[in-house]
Amino acid sequence: MPTGLARWLPTTAVLALALGPALAGADEASPTFCHLAGSIDPGTALQAEVQIGQEAIDGTLVRAGNDRPLALAGTVLADEHVELYVRGDFDQLVGTIRGTLRREGPSGAWVVTGEWRDDDGLNPRPLTLTEVARYVTLRARQGDDLDVSCRYPFLLGTSPAIAEVNRRAAAEAMSWLGQALAAEASGASAPRGLRYEDTLVSDTPRLVSRLVRIATGGGTAPPRVTYRAENLEVVDGRVAPLRLGELFRAGSPYRQTLSALAREELRRVVAPDRVSGALALLREEDLQTFTISPSALQFVVPAARAGTPGPDDVLVSVPLGPLAGLLDPGGPLARAPRSASR
Repeated sequence: MPTGLARWLPTTAVLALALGPALAGADEASPTFCHLAGSIDPGTALQAEVQIGQEAIDGTLVRAGNDRPLALAGTVLADEHVELYVRGDFDQLVGTIRGTLRREGPSGAWVVTGEWRDDDGLNPRPLTLTEVARYVTLRARQGDDLDVSCRYPFLLGTSPAIAEVNRRAAAEAMSWLGQALAAEASGASAPRGLRYEDTLVSDTPRLVSRLVRIATGGGTAPPRVTYRAENLEVVDGRVAPLRLGELFRAGSPYRQTLSALAREELRRVVAPDRVSGALALLREEDLQTFTISPSALQFVVPAARAGTPGPDDVLVSVPLGPLAGLLDPGGPLARAPRSASR
């Protein structure tokens, strides 16, 4: 009997139409949602998740040294010029970006080249942001009782390491999609909506970090949210799973430090009495689902350990700054220049 996604394609016309061009020509398609990476000279790393339209750009921006994403939005002008505004909490202006938006290279990667100015309009510095991945989005509907959507990143480039990352991301997404459709086809009780969102958290010459968010909802009930994460280290042109301990110096008290910092963060989103009672100390297994951004480690803490009243896991960000003395200087978080080809 056929297995996997191919078994359900004949009954899913919308998916069949979307699947071919999305995978066969993903590196040639015009992106609508993409991941950019770059810097503000003299060396502040940047990453952005943006939706690029004909007249506007909208998304989030992360700067090294700031673990919280900033809102990024602005206008695309007819002469390829862009004017973007970066805002923080309470819509406070953090900076402005003015420059050009063009496609470059064989893959047609989006590139923003221009100038960053601080919130007061002063301190101009050169800025570049280059598209390193674009997102493939698939949507399948089966009647009125099931609405399934799936999104995953397709990294640009031709190296074996990039090809392997793309293979893993696509295979995981297709496996999930096949299982979601199989549940409906087998007559199982299916939720009204299923959403799979695989986000590229970090892409550097040494590592790739991804976070998968799966939302399952039915009727008017709020969706149940679960997470999966994958961190891959690039070694000699190949990728290998990266364990948390490999980021730190041997024998360092990183677990205790992470536990304390995670409790501080949880107190911002959960009642302090719940945190102190539920998260006295992170267990070994509580630290295994994590992602790495230019500024922070983000952990998926089980709801029972976080002290939250609902069933959803909690994302907790621990800034890299306080961990600097514990990090392995020769490890994957060591500073290194970007390389598009790895």
